[in-house]
Amino acid sequence: MVKSIKGDIRVDKLYQKMEKSLVSARKQIEYQQEIINRQNEQLEMYREIQKNLESSIEKIDAYKEKQKKEIRHLADVIVTQAIQNADIIINDALVQSKDANLEYTILEKNLDSYKKKMREILEEQMKFLEQLD
Repeated sequence: MVKSIKGDIRVDKLYQKMEKSLVSARKQIEYQQEIINRQNEQLEMYREIQKNLESSIEKIDAYKEKQKKEIRHLADVIVTQAIQNADIIINDALVQSKDANLEYTILEKNLDSYKKKMREILEEQMKFLEQLD
């Protein structure tokens, strides 16, 4: 009987040891599960951050493209307006040049006419002066 009691004590000690090991293993598993849960939460948070960053980058890219289109359109409008203004300036200059040429021609004719009349008047006066002598 002593052997069986000793055997039972050994079994009890072994059982207690195994129970302690199991409790310790369970605590360790629970602790590791807590770590895994926290890491999963952090991973989900980082995924959400990544998703937000990617969305922000897409919005920035779309805004950048929109701005490029608007700038190109504005540049086209400016160039078109500059060409139109240059055409107007050139046409005005041509009209002014034609007007100046016309005025020059008129003045030249008037001067020729004036010279001719002056010559006639001077010739008449010379004749008159010659007659007086």
